[in-house]
Amino acid sequence: MTTETVNILALILGFLGVLFAIFAIIVQFQISKMTNKLIQEEDERAKNMIEEGKKRHEEMMKETQRIIEEGNKRLEVIINEGNKRLEKFLMEIQKSIDEGNKRHEEMMKETQRIIDEGNKRLEIIIDEGNKRLEEFLMEIQKSIDEGNKRVERILSEVLKRV
Repeated sequence: MTTETVNILALILGFLGVLFAIFAIIVQFQISKMTNKLIQEEDERAKNMIEEGKKRHEEMMKETQRIIEEGNKRLEVIINEGNKRLEKFLMEIQKSIDEGNKRHEEMMKETQRIIDEGNKRLEIIIDEGNKRLEEFLMEIQKSIDEGNKRVERILSEVLKRV
């Protein structure tokens, strides 16, 4: 190879080296642009996913709040119904207590009436017994007096005979 050939070859190799460097720089810029584009797309996708996640989270929070409010409303309805039933039950119990007290009072009045009636009957019986006893005692006294009179007559006749 001659020097001229080597120089041409060197020139060609130098030119090819410069071309290769330019090509490498162009490829690097192209890869950088594509990478930036991919990064932007991924960033955009990540942002969209984050936004979607936030929206879903907000929707879930709203749904959770709605479910809690519905649960509270149902619980309030159940408590109100329970209170109404309890109030009705307590009213029935109070009614039963009042009826029981009324019956007790009536029984006490009836018992007192029976006792009073029994006392009146007892007084009548005692009065009648006292009258009969008095009559009986009077008859006994009368019989004793008659007996005493007979005894006195008999004694006076005996004394007269003696």
